[in-house]
This record gives sequence, C-alpha cells and structure tokens, in this order.
Amino acid sequence: MIDIIIITVIAIAVFFIVRHELRRLRRGRCCGDCAGCGSICKDIPAEKKQEQ
Repeated sequence: MIDIIIITVIAIAVFFIVRHELRRLRRGRCCGDCAGCGSICKDIPAEKKQEQ
C-alpha cells in the first residue's frame, strides 16, 4: 500500500515538473541547456534573443 502512495507522489511531482518546462518552452524561453547557452538567457524571450 505504501508503495502505491510513493509512486503516486513521484508521478505527481514529475507531472508538475514536465508541465512547468513545457510552459516555458511554449512561451519561447530558453531551457538553459542549448549549445553556448548559460543561465544568462533563461528568462529572455525568443524574440529578444534573436535580436542580440
């Protein structure tokens, strides 16, 4: 019974993490893991990144 509860809690946490990352991608924000990218451009919208 405890195994089911633990698996459910982990699944809920994974769901929220994936949802958060997908929302960031849809907004045109950088994930921070692209080539030559650091944490500097994480919160810069895609339009502004193209201008730079």
